[in-house]
Amino acid sequence: MKHIKWLLFLLTMAALVVALVACGGDVATQAPQAQATTGSAQEATQAEDEGDLSSVISEKDLDSYRSSMTTSVTGTKDDQVRELTTQVSTEYTRDPQAQHMSFTATTSTEELASTGTSEIYQVEGMQYTYNLGQWTSMPVTDTSGLADFQFISADRMLKGECGWKNQGKESLDGVSVQHWSLPKAAGQECFASLFYEKGEFTDAGGDLYVAIDGKYVAKMELFWEGEGLSMWGGTSEDAFIDKGRSEISYAMSDVNEPFTIEVPEEALKAPLMPEDIPYPPGAEQVSQAFGLITLMAPGTAQEVADYYAAEMPGYGWTAGEVQEFGGMFSLDFSSKGRTANFVITADPASGKTQVVITVQGK
Repeated sequence: MKHIKWLLFLLTMAALVVALVACGGDVATQAPQAQATTGSAQEATQAEDEGDLSSVISEKDLDSYRSSMTTSVTGTKDDQVRELTTQVSTEYTRDPQAQHMSFTATTSTEELASTGTSEIYQVEGMQYTYNLGQWTSMPVTDTSGLADFQFISADRMLKGECGWKNQGKESLDGVSVQHWSLPKAAGQECFASLFYEKGEFTDAGGDLYVAIDGKYVAKMELFWEGEGLSMWGGTSEDAFIDKGRSEISYAMSDVNEPFTIEVPEEALKAPLMPEDIPYPPGAEQVSQAFGLITLMAPGTAQEVADYYAAEMPGYGWTAGEVQEFGGMFSLDFSSKGRTANFVITADPASGKTQVVITVQGK
């Protein structure tokens, strides 16, 4: 279970960063309405203060890019120092279509430190995933989600009422950019929506540089400080710190430049999804990413748990611990130096059951 919790945390943190720089979801649709009802004098004042956003928010497809995002949280909880750093790096090419994404998360307290790394390559209809010390592979048909997961568009950054202020045009590493800044009060208001209305912000701000040719985010830096805030947007008591500071930095390079994404040799030799893991009749949306096999199955969580408890021994697995937490089931199995863990939960939206499988060992 600890590996699954770490991985889910890592994905949650990366997703939070994308949401954070967008400054909330619902407010993004409010700005055009506000502009349509204001008077011409007020519009002129807004244009002078914030700049003409329409000239920089258009999205354009990119033929290639590399990007990197680093997030860090340093704070205290119960008088103990807590630190968290995540790094997400992405490579993308359109022709030939290929993608590579790597995640690294490091957490530490005064008594314990741990680091985890995952990687994904999608090349020529195949996906290669590194997690928990091993490579796995599987065919894929939809490759759009991986790039979208990391890419931060100027459209998402500047729409809405986050209060970005236009600082004019500059040159950044040879790229002509529009510089925007996020004042303290505006940053506090935007960031607060991501922390479940808990805690208090004492400071916040940031800088954003949007490439004039291409309309992509060339560089971004954000920070916020406060008390009683969540470290990564989670709602559990353990997610909150008494006092701390968070920082986010993002940069994009090699935009529309030719380069090749090469899959490591050991990944190319990786086995396909395990043949000794059965799937319930009617299972769908079977996929493998970040070392996890996920699927949706008909029936209740109890019925799916009973299915695996009955079927796995026939595939050479020995049953281990079985746990149930408020309708969520965790089943452990072992076989010839390998382990398999199943987390089975009901999905009310679809009326089906979600299964997350982690297989470790060779």
